[in-house]
Amino acid sequence: MLESLKCHEKSEAMDVLARAMGALLPDPLTGEVSLPAHDDEALSLIREVARRFRADLSDLSADQRVRILDHVGQEYSSLALKGVDKKEIRNRLGARGSLAPIQFKVTYSSLLKRDVGRRGLSLKEVEATVKRPTMYQHLFSTKEMGAAPPVSLFVHYNGLTDKRFHRWVFVIALRQGCEINALNAWHVFSDDLPEGLEIETPLDLLEAYCDVFGIPMHFCGLQGEKFLFFRRVKNISPDDFHREAVQAARSSGYDSGIGMFGASEAVDTFATDISVASFFDMNKYRASLTAHGIKFDQTPRR
Repeated sequence: MLESLKCHEKSEAMDVLARAMGALLPDPLTGEVSLPAHDDEALSLIREVARRFRADLSDLSADQRVRILDHVGQEYSSLALKGVDKKEIRNRLGARGSLAPIQFKVTYSSLLKRDVGRRGLSLKEVEATVKRPTMYQHLFSTKEMGAAPPVSLFVHYNGLTDKRFHRWVFVIALRQGCEINALNAWHVFSDDLPEGLEIETPLDLLEAYCDVFGIPMHFCGLQGEKFLFFRRVKNISPDDFHREAVQAARSSGYDSGIGMFGASEAVDTFATDISVASFFDMNKYRASLTAHGIKFDQTPRR
């Protein structure tokens, strides 16, 4: 255990570690890190870990910050799992969104494995975004939407490119215990979004992106929505909803990309409970990649 935590009970030590991890995450827009000037316990812990890596907090590089954050996250997980069934605890922490991102096991949907290159990304970049996000958000269903799967959003800020635009990598995933199943991923560029837009959470970024790149949905009773968030669609099964969605996108002439498709059958009625769902215009997305100098796989699908 770290020296700065030895005088703390387990719950207190975990709280200090959690505050330290939060302080080490950079601002999503500027990428800057503001150390906790008014939190002596968290700052003392960060200083102790920094000394182990011979890092100068007054001139901290991005790699050093990540190494310190990883170490603090590992300390948190070790303390949380000490003396208990580690697999069960990891599943519980993951399910409620309390597991450090780096502790999740990352898997990939068949859609993402097939199309990641067409998004201008690699699976390695997707994993890095999940495990070392600039910001992330775990979404939870309500009692009324109990069948909707738990979803997590991860964003990695890649800096200001050519002094013109900010660039992010966005991953939307299904959370299954301590496993993150990455469903889809893509680039987001600030100059594609409305000027003056305030982005405080990954969900804000997702909604703004869908508003620009989204395809209006006109199927299963939907009235042109571009973005669905914890929505119940009645009188259709999840499988039929998925089939209708794909058919609608194809008939509209789009090379569709489904931002996320989390659906299951509700308990009390024949319906589909959706966590998050959207289409986005792949032609428009590819044009954006080209305009921003991002290479992507242009091989036609067979």
